[in-house]
Amino acid sequence: MALIRCPECKQKISSDCVECPKCGANIERAFRRLQAGGWFMLKIVVVFIFICYVIALLNKKEVTVSFIEDVNQYSHISSEELISKLGEPASKESWTNKTSKGDFEVETYSYEKNSNHYEFIVADNTVIKLTIYSDNAWNHEGDLFFFKNKKEIPSLFGVEISKDATIENENRYYKATSVSNTIAIFNVQDIRVINDTFGSVEVTYNVDYFD
Repeated sequence: MALIRCPECKQKISSDCVECPKCGANIERAFRRLQAGGWFMLKIVVVFIFICYVIALLNKKEVTVSFIEDVNQYSHISSEELISKLGEPASKESWTNKTSKGDFEVETYSYEKNSNHYEFIVADNTVIKLTIYSDNAWNHEGDLFFFKNKKEIPSLFGVEISKDATIENENRYYKATSVSNTIAIFNVQDIRVINDTFGSVEVTYNVDYFD
């Protein structure tokens, strides 16, 4: 003999009881009602989840994955060539990049293009790095960049990854090193896999000025 709890009054009773000596409930019938109620609640939960899924699909924003910029065109060009392509920068800043390789005097040329923010780092009158921020990543307005597959992100910037490149591909991170003859490092930042977006990309043309 074992002790169980009556489904009706929750008192401990013998498992041999046909009726609860405390409340008089028929034990077998009470357990059937309890089981039926559990299945009913499970069905409600399943239906609720299905409805939420359908609503999410209906409300899902239709996005277009578009080509953003051919970043190869800026590789190792002079500041004069950069200005001839994009005009005078919105702002220009001089600073010292301190690295284990030494201290380098560099300039940052900032541009607004296609609702995105471009920052070129220039050293020795040569473009050595470019960072492109989406409008949302820079001003918290507009959209982030969209993608369908992280491996396809470089193609949105006209970049073809060499078969000899080193790839670091984690959840919120994608980085390729030794990319091509024109690009040393292609680094995608602020990847949000939950909605297939990312905030910015860093393109390093010359690693001699960076750690």
